[in-house]
Amino acid sequence: MGFQEDIQSILTRPEHQALLRSLRLGTEVDLAPLRAELKRVTDWNLLLQAALQQGVFSTFYRRVADSCPEAVPPEFLAQLQRLYGANIRSNLKMTGELLQVLNLLESHGIPTVPFKGPVLAATVYGDIAMRQFIDLDLLVRRQDILQVKDLLLSAGYELRNPLTPKQEQVHLSRANEFTFTHPHRTMLDVHWRFAAGYLGGGPDADTALVRRVPVSLEGKAVSSLEPGDMLLILCLHGAFHLWASLGAVNDVARLVQAQGPWDWPALIKRAEGLGLRRVLLLGLSLAGELLSAPVPPEVASLADRDPSIPALRRQVLEKLFARDGNEPPLLETIRFHVRAMERFRDGLHYVWVRGLVPTVEDWKWVPLPDYCYWLYFPLRSLRLAVQGFLLPLLRRLKT
Repeated sequence: MGFQEDIQSILTRPEHQALLRSLRLGTEVDLAPLRAELKRVTDWNLLLQAALQQGVFSTFYRRVADSCPEAVPPEFLAQLQRLYGANIRSNLKMTGELLQVLNLLESHGIPTVPFKGPVLAATVYGDIAMRQFIDLDLLVRRQDILQVKDLLLSAGYELRNPLTPKQEQVHLSRANEFTFTHPHRTMLDVHWRFAAGYLGGGPDADTALVRRVPVSLEGKAVSSLEPGDMLLILCLHGAFHLWASLGAVNDVARLVQAQGPWDWPALIKRAEGLGLRRVLLLGLSLAGELLSAPVPPEVASLADRDPSIPALRRQVLEKLFARDGNEPPLLETIRFHVRAMERFRDGLHYVWVRGLVPTVEDWKWVPLPDYCYWLYFPLRSLRLAVQGFLLPLLRRLKT
């Protein structure tokens, strides 16, 4: 059975089929299938909640409002319009905050690249209102991160997870971001690398900063990732989160459409050197099959010939509308990540990092003074056993 047959057999709810149809790309969108799917909808609230939870509400609303508003109940369209207005206000507020932070770092000579968030919305979707986002992401050099931290703290931000000196030392060497919060602003993730030991190495952050390209955001000149870097990051991010939302697939599809022409052989070769060939092909395959992204047949055939990608695609599809908002079970996550990797050394590194290296979650679980830091190594194994295996087993027994 091909993937298109899988889509039909697994996504049986008309609400899910209508949502998927509304996101599909093409030079001339055939509206007849979308109208037909909308006629089959019986639960409009389910359709609305799916659009919101999948992170594609804005794209869904604009397709319906611009192309076939008569195909949905007037009260449903009015509800969509109110929520769309709220999303515009939220996105404008976060964009203003991003520009303030960029001005702050620029005034201190710190090279900074925002990615995802409003920059992705503006450059790929063509409108900051067309994408849902709840936080902001910045990339800086590793050598600048402590200065960035001090500047943000002085501007009223707080570290979401305060760290001891030893924890900060380990975090800087192993992790990839600091998360900042503000009493009146949104969450801000400041990255100094793209990957923290999972799914291959990821693109080099310093090189990505050198390759950055100028773009316009609300009339201000800012930087964005070079399209190839952005595509690799979006596919890496999607695989890390098990492609748990259509929003992640939509980002890849829109980027492929908006930023061409692509040098596919060079990009695939680059991904292979980073251990991300399968990750890239999986993301492109999902974008092409689910949302009709313009992925060339020769690239799609590479994905089909990979023995792991068809099984990974089916797993994504089976779980796409079945999640309850919680993190997927640990074993499911590990199996997906391991299957998405190609290099044996990446698998070994993944097992070591996932199983033994303490993280913020361990430090929050049991706060310890730095002189007892060595206890976090056995505590991590204990926490993973309790939260990843024992608690899910108990929940299963109760049901």
